[in-house]
Amino acid sequence: MTMDQLNESGLALKIAEESMAKAKQENNVTEARNIGILIGQVYTLKVQKLKKIISNLQKTILVK
Repeated sequence: MTMDQLNESGLALKIAEESMAKAKQENNVTEARNIGILIGQVYTLKVQKLKKIISNLQKTILVK
């Protein structure tokens, strides 16, 4: 993700969460659901990246 590489993903998530809250206030269920799915996908990518980082650190630490 380009935004993640530029360290802008936090801002993008904040904007998405605010947009989802606004959609819920406006009772726009479809829009709120779609934004929620997008937010979930971003967090899934972050977890996958974190798992890769942890794996690499473990390999580095456990090298004898």
